[in-house]
Amino acid sequence: MKKITKNLSFLAVAVLILMMMAATVIEKLRGTEEAFRLIYHNPVFIIVWALTAIFGLIFFFSAGVPKKVFTLGIHLSFVVILAGALTTHLFGESGSIHLREGAESAAFESEDSTPVPLPFSMRLDAFDIAYHPGSKMPSDYRSAITFIPEGKAVEISMNNIAKYRGYRFYQADYDEDGKGSILAVSHDPWGVRITYAGYLLLLISMIGFFFQKNSAFRAALKRVAAFTAAISFLLLVPAASSRAESKAVKKALGRMYVYYGHRVCPFDTYLKETGLDTALENLDKVPLFPVADSAGTVSWYAGEGQLPDAVFEKENLWTFIRKSPSLVRESLSEGKEEEAILCLTLGILLFILGGILITKRKKYPAWILYAGALVAILIWLYLCLVIGLRWYVSGTGPYVGRYNVMMLMAWFSTLAILLLFRRFPLIEPLGFLLAGFTMLLASREGVSPHITPLMPVLRSPLLSIHVLSMMMSYTLFGLVMLNGIMGVAVPSEETKERLRDVSLVVLYPAVFLLTFGTFLGAVWANISWGSYWAWDPKETWALVTLLVYAFTLHGGSLKAFRKPNFFHWYTIFAFLCVLITYFGVNLILGGMHSYA
Repeated sequence: MKKITKNLSFLAVAVLILMMMAATVIEKLRGTEEAFRLIYHNPVFIIVWALTAIFGLIFFFSAGVPKKVFTLGIHLSFVVILAGALTTHLFGESGSIHLREGAESAAFESEDSTPVPLPFSMRLDAFDIAYHPGSKMPSDYRSAITFIPEGKAVEISMNNIAKYRGYRFYQADYDEDGKGSILAVSHDPWGVRITYAGYLLLLISMIGFFFQKNSAFRAALKRVAAFTAAISFLLLVPAASSRAESKAVKKALGRMYVYYGHRVCPFDTYLKETGLDTALENLDKVPLFPVADSAGTVSWYAGEGQLPDAVFEKENLWTFIRKSPSLVRESLSEGKEEEAILCLTLGILLFILGGILITKRKKYPAWILYAGALVAILIWLYLCLVIGLRWYVSGTGPYVGRYNVMMLMAWFSTLAILLLFRRFPLIEPLGFLLAGFTMLLASREGVSPHITPLMPVLRSPLLSIHVLSMMMSYTLFGLVMLNGIMGVAVPSEETKERLRDVSLVVLYPAVFLLTFGTFLGAVWANISWGSYWAWDPKETWALVTLLVYAFTLHGGSLKAFRKPNFFHWYTIFAFLCVLITYFGVNLILGGMHSYA
């Protein structure tokens, strides 16, 4: 019985992973409605989730693991979260309500455009748009609402919801004339509470897990502590990476910004929603040019149409705006790569030196470790300066935009070197390589370092914690992937085993950080958009990544993961999920997170 339920539970998880992967592809090719019809709202998908929970619990209790309290709490929390999600799916209501100033309404429109009556009326007394200083770019939208007949007055704005009689209202959009407001409506009194209870249990259990005696994490940590530095390095691991040359037009558009959807966003975000052909056809009509008037207020203008007087007052500005759309395919300058090359070179040299030393069975010289740490300090201070200056100028931490998060990952990588190089010498080549790759990616075409104001929904204190957790986990997964390459290349079975222990020590906090970041993002989404899980491609792939890496932590149940060679190959290919989650979703699949 135990073996059957074990196989069925892990098989069900594998099926879920494949179904979610397929759903994101279907959404890209055939639209969101088709993805929900075929996968997300399909009874088969819901049943597989239920079977995963049922078989998992049966196997869990039959294996005698409940003696480990926090391990039990982690597994039970997912069951509670699934119960909350099922409650929301069966009994929750959601939709939107459109109000004009002075008008009342006693119904909202469901997601399938069906009118749903409300047990009260609501009136929009006033709508206001707050702008970023010196520009006409919105920083917040505010609706003054009165609930009738009680006459309760509230203000709804981005990240500031209104609750009334079990209903929640969120600021979603507004009319172009500024006289109307569109509010998201959610009625889910029990599903959210059950899900949040699961989140809380999960958080407490994950923290307690690291203090739990006889856990797999602590056992691996003890084995790693006895691992000598001499066998921590291998022969050269190829570090050079080739990059595909994109078409010149995509390169140009990737560096441009556009005023679209009430926000300033990269042109590639606009491309994902309109398509390349449509974007090029209407290039003269897209607001690409920010122009300040005599009072210093910035507005965005397209290449054709009426231009402000300030354009004609500056020499050649009119010509630039009128002619630029036709010249958009011209090549643009590349970003700087010196820091990235330095990190990659150091990583390669350390691997080469380590390979020579291990073949001669000699220890790694301490002076080289400290020399590498000194370089890491200099690079880390440089990254602190870059990130700090951008933070000061923008008023926002490095949480949004591909350039920012790539630099943040490089910062984490060099910090890991400084914190761990004495105990785990292998962190130096791994850290330098990862920092080099991420900074190299930050300098590529389509990754703009330009600082722009945040869209209103991103101005939330939860954003920083969410993104930091995700980026820390991605950094750790990158280190595990590089360690996996080492594990595959080394000839010694003993060394493969010890490198597996090193990966396990890193994987536990990595998976837990990914879990925390994912579900904190769900809380943020619930506060901002009115739904804690919308099956957006980014959050779907974050869940896929979480489940894929969860297999590596179940070596006690899955015999294959106790084999070092299989384990290392798995962690190498598992990192593809991280790459798709961050880069693939942004560049190919799109969705609400395309700004990230």
